[in-house]
Amino acid sequence: MKNFVEKIKDFLYDATDYLLILVIIVGVVAVIGWRLDILFAKDMDKTDEAHDKPPIVNVTSDKKDNDTDSDKKDNDITDNNDNMDSNDKEDNINQDETRDNTDNENDQNTDNNDEDIDSKPDTDEIVIFKIPSGSFPPAIANILLEKGLIDNKMDFLIKSQELKLDTKLKSGEFKIKKGTDLEELIKILAK
Repeated sequence: MKNFVEKIKDFLYDATDYLLILVIIVGVVAVIGWRLDILFAKDMDKTDEAHDKPPIVNVTSDKKDNDTDSDKKDNDITDNNDNMDSNDKEDNINQDETRDNTDNENDQNTDNNDEDIDSKPDTDEIVIFKIPSGSFPPAIANILLEKGLIDNKMDFLIKSQELKLDTKLKSGEFKIKKGTDLEELIKILAK
């Protein structure tokens, strides 16, 4: 009888060891799965930037179309080429005028930007925005960028990681003064 009781004790001790090992493994997998998004937050940011860029459009002239049509007569081809040459010259003139206008606008914008930089510290504009529940740091950075509270998304993400507050950013409605320091902004969002 003692032998039987000893075997039951051994079985229970072994079973609890295996059960404890299983609980630890499940716990580790659950924590990693729960926080896996933070490990790949930078990669998510890169894909967002790729979608933000406008597509590159190649402008092609109609000369290729005219060269491939071998059924047209030589006279038609020379007439079309003459017309295209005059169109190309007009396009070049229009581009030069556009560049001149753009340069003038850039000069004016530069002057306006200098005035804006000087006037930014004087403004006490308060921005009200909402961060949805479950938002990750790249999504929060997008919201702040849209509201004009930050200038660079990557600076926000890097600074929040340096402060070790990237996992503590809260959701909800916030009222933040425009021009707030990046570090202070992150601390407000982490409160």
